[in-house]
Amino acid sequence: MYSIDINLLKERPELGGAATPTVTGGASNIPIILGGVAALFFIGLVFLGSAAVSFWVQQLTLKEQEVEDQLASIAPDLQKMDELKKEQQQITAETQAFATAFNQIKPWSAVLTDLGAKTPSGMQIIKISQSPTGNELVIDGRASSFNDVNDFVLLLQNQSAFIDGPATKLATASRVGSDGDAPSGINFSLNTAMSTIPASELIEELEANGAEGLVSRINFLKEQGVVTP
Repeated sequence: MYSIDINLLKERPELGGAATPTVTGGASNIPIILGGVAALFFIGLVFLGSAAVSFWVQQLTLKEQEVEDQLASIAPDLQKMDELKKEQQQITAETQAFATAFNQIKPWSAVLTDLGAKTPSGMQIIKISQSPTGNELVIDGRASSFNDVNDFVLLLQNQSAFIDGPATKLATASRVGSDGDAPSGINFSLNTAMSTIPASELIEELEANGAEGLVSRINFLKEQGVVTP
């Protein structure tokens, strides 16, 4: 007789039979991909920022070069303007110095006219000596009395626009007897100085003493703004 052996355990996969392999998925790759994308994004931003900076630096360099080229083109004109400015300043300084010196001029005609008007009757001015500096004066003369000498000194000290009053001092005064044709009287000598008041402030006095020419020139300088009123 034939017998059939059936092993049921072999037919059950869970009990030793060949089991169908099961495929299980690994960890998700999405975070890695997102991280890579973000890294690429920020790297791109860095490159874009670097490119922008390089572009602006290049533009600034071009602007700087353009300005330097413009300055180089106008440099000769600027130098010429600087030279003209220096020449103008020199001319202005020389003109001002001339005007200042001119404004201190007191015409001798006006000074002598003023002295003559203040000389008492009976007094004679014999000599006027001027110092090398041109400001100090020594007046020698003869008067009929000491009173005349005193009056003359007071007039020069207080009423002369051309004489420095505080600088006017009597140096000597002595009585002399008859000397041939010269009658007796007082010989005197006084020290004084020309006034430092600018001529532009003595217009009326200059006109009154016949210095119309100087007055005209001063008025012209005033009109030009060289001499202030």
